[in-house]
Amino acid sequence: MKKQVLLITIILSSTISFAQSGNQQETEKWIKKEDIELNNPVPPIGFSLEYDCKGYPIYRKDIADTIIIFCYNGAIAEDLKTFQKTVKETGFNSFRYPTKVQSNGTVIVNKISKNVFVWRKDTLFLLDEYNDAFAKEQLKLMDKFLSKKITRQEYEKSIENLDESNYPFAPQFKIIYFKGIFDNEDYYRFTTDQNFRNEGVQLVSKWTENGKIYYEINLKTYTNGRYRFSEDMRILERNNCRKK
Repeated sequence: MKKQVLLITIILSSTISFAQSGNQQETEKWIKKEDIELNNPVPPIGFSLEYDCKGYPIYRKDIADTIIIFCYNGAIAEDLKTFQKTVKETGFNSFRYPTKVQSNGTVIVNKISKNVFVWRKDTLFLLDEYNDAFAKEQLKLMDKFLSKKITRQEYEKSIENLDESNYPFAPQFKIIYFKGIFDNEDYYRFTTDQNFRNEGVQLVSKWTENGKIYYEINLKTYTNGRYRFSEDMRILERNNCRKK
């Protein structure tokens, strides 16, 4: 009996491996036919291409004291059918780019999002575009779905019909750093005049590299608040790139 179970297990494992290999080959064949390169994103016109300390691409453009960067904002695995739709979308291989094909045939697609900063008088401002009211309404719908108060079809239809214009919000700049902020302590709480969300910021690390001072900070905010930058802002990264 044990031998039969072992034999069945081996057969199933072989079948699954074969299916995975087949799916992978199908996806790789289609990607090659379409002449799509993996892990080779192209920045928008007018943006330079840099890489953060984790190897993710950063698109950067400086306009006077404004710094616009596009940086890594997560990844998703797409099956071939979904990926074929992604390829046709505007901004493919710039704001959504493929990195690798997995053994089950899915494609890992990295997402890149926009961040707008202003570096003025030794103070770093960030444009906050997070619509809290709209996000809460999305979470309410998700809770209803997860608690089985609505069906998947009802949930998807509600999300599709959710109109952000019904939740007015005007993006605002807020201070996230200024020169001397950590002279006395490693934590600073902004006043509402400085930061309309009244957030706090923690110094994670400070070090010197090639004669230049670098900082990594963690803004206590609604999402990833990690920033890493040089004192002159020639290096500015959004991701968690802890030096130590």
